[in-house]
Amino acid sequence: MNRQKKVEAGMLIGAAVLLFFTGCKKKPPAAPPPPTVEVATVTKADVPVYHEWIGTLDGLVNATIRARSPVTC
Repeated sequence: MNRQKKVEAGMLIGAAVLLFFTGCKKKPPAAPPPPTVEVATVTKADVPVYHEWIGTLDGLVNATIRARSPVTC
């Protein structure tokens, strides 16, 4: 064999050994069991529509409103 064939054969053997040893890793741990879920049956019914609002009745700036002239009738 000439030198180039020996180098190619050596590289091929090296790659085979490398692949062999990379395949000898530990197996990954088993997947955790699926979570338990609660299941409800679907029922068709009318549901009241309502809103809950959170707020205040005071403004940022409150002003007192008064008439400028007395009302005479």
